[in-house]
Amino acid sequence: MKVVLKGFILAFILSCIVRLPFFSQIPAGLNRDEAALGYNAFSILKTGRDEYGKLFPISITSFGDQKLPGYVYTLIPFIQTFGVTPFAVRLPSLLAGWLVLFAVGTLSFQVAEGLNLRSSVKKFFPIIAMVLVAISPWGNHFSRTAYEGICSIHSCSCSTKTLEVFYRDRSAVVIHSAHLS
Repeated sequence: MKVVLKGFILAFILSCIVRLPFFSQIPAGLNRDEAALGYNAFSILKTGRDEYGKLFPISITSFGDQKLPGYVYTLIPFIQTFGVTPFAVRLPSLLAGWLVLFAVGTLSFQVAEGLNLRSSVKKFFPIIAMVLVAISPWGNHFSRTAYEGICSIHSCSCSTKTLEVFYRDRSAVVIHSAHLS
């Protein structure tokens, strides 16, 4: 387990090296979807209504399409703390990207336990998975922009892990967390 923990720390450091430099400047400015997410979060924070005047909407209308409200409502505390800035709008994606790294590590650790591999290979299986996620271009891209995609990957990873724990231990706490995920 110590090797896996060291591997997680290594993958997290690699992820920070790849994702943090010029986080709020690259890509330059907010695209229209990011700006709409930030504006709707700001509007809901101040008035409880979105840009079209709907009170605490469960579907966000913007630029002719519908967006899920999860990212907008997640943005509200960041907008409250940091203001309406590219940093605040993109920060939940960065945090979700780091949580995906952790979720992939725990899932790959469980997969390695179930495979018939030598113990030395089992130790490095989750480390390799975490390092690949930490340096992957898609992970870097979606962690640096405000899209629901990286949050969805995190939710799916957590749901898969909860389901795996549920099949091992059918306690009430696990059942409730399965419902939440």
